[in-house]
Amino acid sequence: GTVMRSAVTHHRLSALLLAAAVVLVCAAGLAACAPQTEFTAGGKTDTGYANDSVGLILTLPEGWAFYDDALIDMMMSTSGQLVSDKASLAKSEAGTRYEFMAYSPAGDTISLTADTANARLSLKRYIRSYRQSLTTQIPGTVCTFEDEMPGILLGGSLWTRLTVRTTMLGVEMTQYVYFLKTDNAILTLTAADLGGHDAACYEAMFTSGQ
Repeated sequence: GTVMRSAVTHHRLSALLLAAAVVLVCAAGLAACAPQTEFTAGGKTDTGYANDSVGLILTLPEGWAFYDDALIDMMMSTSGQLVSDKASLAKSEAGTRYEFMAYSPAGDTISLTADTANARLSLKRYIRSYRQSLTTQIPGTVCTFEDEMPGILLGGSLWTRLTVRTTMLGVEMTQYVYFLKTDNAILTLTAADLGGHDAACYEAMFTSGQ
């Protein structure tokens, strides 16, 4: 009935805000580490997203759709209120940009961000700071981390995957977070799963186009 639909809608909204907050947390924890550099952005296509610089093509499954830029900006602003370190968050905004955020009918999301402000960091240090920030920047967050797994082929590049079981805002989810360091940016691809899908389901969305 109406109560059940309202509960489901609240659950999906909470999950969406959580996914945006995770990006902000990572950026805030790393904001002052290095000067901003240039990153070559990709773009949306008829079937998903493509980025030639890392050989990455996303094909969205049936029923999935992109959030538009205005809604992403609104979510980032709202989620920013959850982050405790507002000063670092403000510094991070100019150096971190969303390439895309897409969602499924069930409320799962997948997003790609490019952090040009911290491109000089080693990937190991970047991931370590990500883990620390995720557990300290948003009050009440409970995270369980699995071991990092390097060498995950997404498109034409090898990414490092971090799996995180997270409880936040009353929502339980699994996040499959992929990191890739390039000359000018560190990319973070985050799949926030609510439905019990494994990492392979999200990795299958990406090809190199070759």
